Amino acid sequence: GPIRNEIGMNSGMGALGLVTGRPRLKGAAFDLGKSLLLTGAIVGVTKVAVGRTRPNGGNYSFPSGHTAVAFAAAPVLAHHFGPVVGALAYTAAALTGFGRMEDSKHYLSDVIAGATVGLIVGRMVARDSRFSVYGSSRSLGVSYRF
Repeated sequence: GPIRNEIGMNSGMGALGLVTGRPRLKGAAFDLGKSLLLTGAIVGVTKVAVGRTRPNGGNYSFPSGHTAVAFAAAPVLAHHFGPVVGALAYTAAALTGFGRMEDSKHYLSDVIAGATVGLIVGRMVARDSRFSVYGSSRSLGVSYRF
């Protein structure tokens, strides 16, 4: 699924940051991981709770996970790598949403909801270091330090 693909890319970015000693890559990978984990949890629970059928007849249409993940990554990438990378990431996220509708995987409302979840989580992670996500194979937690 979309989360698995992004976590693979994120792990590669984090490993590259460790090997090359580049703190910006390590920080971006850490924030991206937080954003993806929380987005995946919200989308997964919402898909099961809503149970909407996809336009092509498949299950779990609402919200679009691919769109949510793409929009969760965009603000993090913009925060760590600047406006040019951010513009590219937001463009890719929008194209992801359009592509999901073009392939009859999602309705417009699924894509808008996925983009909204992703943007809220991504911006929260990118802008506030007091926010953290932690987890294990059995649980996921979220905390905010005041």
